[in-house]
Amino acid sequence: NVFLARSTTREKTGLLLCLDMYLEASKYEKSWCVRKLGFVCNELASYNLNLISLEESIQEDVAKKLLKQSFEHYKSALSYFQDCSDIHNIALVYSNLGKVMRISGQLQAR
Repeated sequence: NVFLARSTTREKTGLLLCLDMYLEASKYEKSWCVRKLGFVCNELASYNLNLISLEESIQEDVAKKLLKQSFEHYKSALSYFQDCSDIHNIALVYSNLGKVMRISGQLQAR
């Protein structure tokens, strides 16, 4: 679906721009930006997981690459949320990491 491909590309581009913006802003106002960085990293990871579940015939190597990216984004989100002691979002990220592990297991079982 061409529309879906364009909209998802715009969404990822927007998330990456947000990440760059908050990383730059965190140099000057760390306390305000840390939670925002966690949100953006969590969304980037979730975006990659959604790509895997939307595409039923996704190639295994592409899926593994997206899973690895998701895992790395979730690790970053976890670190940011731990820095600001946001226990609710820490729990959310751990739950999301569980999804990564479940999908990884499903890929291995193919």
